[in-house]
Amino acid sequence: MEWMYRLHKVVLFSIATLLIGVILFISRENSLQSVLVLEKKSTSTIIGHPESSGAVMSSPSIGATAGGGNSSPAPVLGVTSSSSLPAPVLSRPKPGDSFEKILDYKRQIEKGATPDDSLASRNLPGTPPFELVVGGSPVVLQAALNEVYVPRKDGQHEIVEITPVANLQDWQKEASQISPDAEIVLYRPDLPRTENNALMLGSTLIVAAANEEEARALAESDGLEYIRPLGDSHTGRYLVGASRPQVSLETLLQEKMKKVSNLEGNYRKVLVPRAGGALPPSSKPAPVVSPSLSAGRKTPRFIPNDVNFPSQWHLYQTSVPNGGTTSGVDVNVINAWDLYKGAGVTIGIVDDGLQLTHPDLSPNISAVSGIHHDWNDSTPTDPTPSSLNAHGTAVGGVASARGNNTIGVSGVAPEAKLAGLRLVAGPASDADEVDAFGWRNDVIAIKNNSWGPDDDGTSITKLSSSVNAALLSAVTNGRSGLGEVFVWSNGNGGSYASAQFVTDSSNYDGYANSIYVISVGALANTGQASSYTEKGGNVSVTAPSNGGTLGITTTDLSGLPGYTSTDYTSNFGGTSASAPMVSGIVALMLQANPSLGWRDVKEILIRTARPIDTGDSGWVNNNAGIKFNPWYGAGLVDAEEAVNRALDWENLEPMTSASASRTGLNLLIPDNKPEGVTVDLPISSSFRVESVAITVTATHLYRGDLVFTVISPAGTQVRMTGGVRYLDSNSNLDNVTFTTPFLWGESSAGTWQVKAADEWIAISGRLKAASITVYGSSSPVAPSNDNFDKATIVYGQTESISTSNRGSGREKGEPKHTGAQGGGSLWWKIQPRTSGYLTIDTVGSSIDTLISLYTGTSVTGLTDVIGNDDISTTVKQSRISRFAVQPGEIYMLAVDGKNRARGSIRLNFNLEAGALYDNFSDAKPVNANSWSDSRSNATYSSESGEPSHAGVGAASKSVWYLWTPQVTGTATVTTSGSQLDTRLGVYLGRTLGTLREVTSNDNDAGRKSSKVTFGVRAGENYAIALDGKNGASGNFTISGIIGSATVPVTPPPTNDAFAGPIAISGAPLSIRASNVNATRQTGEPAGTTSVWYEWTAPKTGPVTVTTEGSLFDTTLGAYSGSSVSAVVALPSYPNSLVTAENDNAVPGQRWSRIRFSAAAGAKYLIRVNGARGATGRYDLKITY
Repeated sequence: MEWMYRLHKVVLFSIATLLIGVILFISRENSLQSVLVLEKKSTSTIIGHPESSGAVMSSPSIGATAGGGNSSPAPVLGVTSSSSLPAPVLSRPKPGDSFEKILDYKRQIEKGATPDDSLASRNLPGTPPFELVVGGSPVVLQAALNEVYVPRKDGQHEIVEITPVANLQDWQKEASQISPDAEIVLYRPDLPRTENNALMLGSTLIVAAANEEEARALAESDGLEYIRPLGDSHTGRYLVGASRPQVSLETLLQEKMKKVSNLEGNYRKVLVPRAGGALPPSSKPAPVVSPSLSAGRKTPRFIPNDVNFPSQWHLYQTSVPNGGTTSGVDVNVINAWDLYKGAGVTIGIVDDGLQLTHPDLSPNISAVSGIHHDWNDSTPTDPTPSSLNAHGTAVGGVASARGNNTIGVSGVAPEAKLAGLRLVAGPASDADEVDAFGWRNDVIAIKNNSWGPDDDGTSITKLSSSVNAALLSAVTNGRSGLGEVFVWSNGNGGSYASAQFVTDSSNYDGYANSIYVISVGALANTGQASSYTEKGGNVSVTAPSNGGTLGITTTDLSGLPGYTSTDYTSNFGGTSASAPMVSGIVALMLQANPSLGWRDVKEILIRTARPIDTGDSGWVNNNAGIKFNPWYGAGLVDAEEAVNRALDWENLEPMTSASASRTGLNLLIPDNKPEGVTVDLPISSSFRVESVAITVTATHLYRGDLVFTVISPAGTQVRMTGGVRYLDSNSNLDNVTFTTPFLWGESSAGTWQVKAADEWIAISGRLKAASITVYGSSSPVAPSNDNFDKATIVYGQTESISTSNRGSGREKGEPKHTGAQGGGSLWWKIQPRTSGYLTIDTVGSSIDTLISLYTGTSVTGLTDVIGNDDISTTVKQSRISRFAVQPGEIYMLAVDGKNRARGSIRLNFNLEAGALYDNFSDAKPVNANSWSDSRSNATYSSESGEPSHAGVGAASKSVWYLWTPQVTGTATVTTSGSQLDTRLGVYLGRTLGTLREVTSNDNDAGRKSSKVTFGVRAGENYAIALDGKNGASGNFTISGIIGSATVPVTPPPTNDAFAGPIAISGAPLSIRASNVNATRQTGEPAGTTSVWYEWTAPKTGPVTVTTEGSLFDTTLGAYSGSSVSAVVALPSYPNSLVTAENDNAVPGQRWSRIRFSAAAGAKYLIRVNGARGATGRYDLKITY
């Protein structure tokens, strides 16, 4: 491949002569179907950005004057005439212009005025126009006779002005004195002559062919030289061209390009990094931060020791404000690091270079042979940047700087590998991009792209077919068919003008608009969109960056100037910084579940993102229950939730699509009418939607007025471009595509609509064509009760429900039901209409289930009431038996598939209607130290063997309570305020026939109410009966309280702390001890009253550990780790997909059991804990 680099200057030296021949030849052969190769370049001294397709000659009218018409050909090489120019001429709108000034411009344009940057409006030196097909559409271009494109000494390129000349021959003489590599600059006459609108001539083409042999044959048949394949082996694209000086471009024209449909231009262009410096805060209204951002967040177990980590607010923002930072606007990665740090996953940094020797990056630089590459200079295997190119090194640090190494910073994935792919440090061609997107996709799992087109608010960028094919090939064939994951910054051209207007929209960027990428917006530390981030229907998610009061702290060039004089910068930003945060999170996800496909990754990020700035009016809840916003996509990425969901994930079915189109339209788009004009596009195929793309053609003299909306069959509306792009004064949209993930999860079948609206005054337009393509899969649509807030209401009556959890998932913040691994939960809201005992089971289900009952109003604020895993050791369905329910209570029921199981579910409810707590065995449990209850005993009765309470007649209408005080002291129970004559009895005993009275009372001081006072011990069970004297019934109130409470002065166990476990060995082994006064350390796994053992295994094999015989409800776990903040649960045996942690070993029992594989001589940490803070005597037993 290196011989191409040596030929590059030789080829460029001949370009000017070739173009002159082309234009002369075109003037002679104006009916010839021919190919012209163009390049797009920029004068910017920083990295510029790409445009889209190549250019194909299309029956040119070369003799036409600049004013139009072709009956009087003008001299081909002369300067265009201005004799027919209309008047007046106007300056185009620019940033800072008032809306009033822009409106005046629009009114003048509507009356026939011409922009002053058009060749038709002023005498700019240029050739007459000739027509080419660019990106599939005819485009009129002229060669500028007062400009030249030349390389600079620093390796960048620029457009410079020269003395205006009369023709191309004179231009060649003038240009050759400046540089032998000078190139001709071409412009559209209807656009301003800016760097973003310049096209440059190239010398190569890209041919589409089935294989290399066919590509060679096509090249030879057209007088071209075959050069090499592009990208990976599946792109079907090959580079051909006039790489020998003796092969002239005129030869190509004369051959008439027999295979013209297989060819497209390979033009060079410059790509813009999307870093932002210290930008002003947005003028957007103050955000409303969702309480869920900080509610329920866990205490971090692992905090890296990097010296600059306290400044990395984007990784971990505490509740204490950090430089004005809103609490909870970080990516919530700390707890994800307990298990995953990106090890084994490689991130490709496609950028302006990557400093492989940086001390905070070098430990993570991939050592795979040939993985790094440079398309920008003569050292193709070394991506090291120059001192002018610090961008990629900063991006790489955000994604994967080495964490916990005592220096610098930590990346989001501090152990992921990095590959440097230097693409945008200088001009890059379509061929370079195709190569980069397919580069080593057998090793590189993620490619981060923090660059894109110049965000000028006026351009529309389309991807060439070759670049689009390269992206498709990478997501189809990369990672052994699972697909590479492409993460893209969504652009820095946004600003908050108003809810109606935008400066630029990410939907106009062909890269970030692609369905094959994850488009990332930027969030300031103030909790709202960064001032520069772009709105768009294509935005997938958002991540932190600068734009508020703080920037992003990351790596800078080491030993070179870079952004600062040190090896680190604290002011990195732009969407360039937010994108690599997402790339880092993806690395964590792929370590947790390497089987995820690229679409699975995208959906998980969408489903686990947290809504931010919830007061913004742009939030839309689609029909699948997913919220989206054109500023934020699905919201702020959440690393911990994304990793947890990855573990539970059921991969999507292969992608499918369906399309509909309407052409030949001429529908009026009325001026300043938001209702616009709507086109129906019916689709009969039924599948689950992922992405939607609409393609439109419209005429309009000020196209920025146009806003396009897609409306799903369910009625969800997505404004694709976010609003009026008020600076875009260009005319017309020709075959422009906008995409969105905002309809993810909805159904494809039905009538879709595309609405075209003019939303600003002065000019109307016409809709000429509209089409839609819906992408998705046959993966089941999520059940309607997949999410907590969409729970199906049931009334606690006897019934059976048949359903399926296929397509369901776990919500962010959702607990593990029964403490076991789930992944496909469904929700029901139980609102009892009748008192009684409700039994719930899943008998008849096809899968192993979990069920849990909760109280609470949000998925992140639930209180666990009761749950069950298996009915027995042989029955893997679940059952909750005889749970007391009564009207006025609400319980939330979750049914989950254990270990991510999915299939049919049968949910059975059986209600035993009747009075609650009527029998001793059904006593109402009370655990609080102060409590009360009110009800009526009118329907209650006594049971056989029940004692006479207070010795006053036989028991008649009693209600039972089982009180377990949490402290030792003096308890008082009273029925004061009751409407009936009561009596009380307090007992000890486990059965009705063995009860021993503690105390009792009939009348308290002569009143009909009753009162008892007695001593209680913490943890003891006291049975309390309230009865109506002589069969009395009515409403009563009972309350209990402990006064003069004393907490036993018992020292904590010696093995309370992780650092002081009791060493044990051997098996079988039995230990009896107490966890009274045990505590939980910061960073310790979930629990409250834990003790630790370090057990040395005597032999290799599966070991069983239980707490059978314990006097309280226990939990049990086995772990490894050197510190309390780094403990990791061992995998269970024989199912290694779940951890060796357990609450209740047998339904209805409170002891625990775990199994894991032990190796002879190895040491294992075993923890005994009290469920929900329980304490007492426990038995620990270890057997093989």
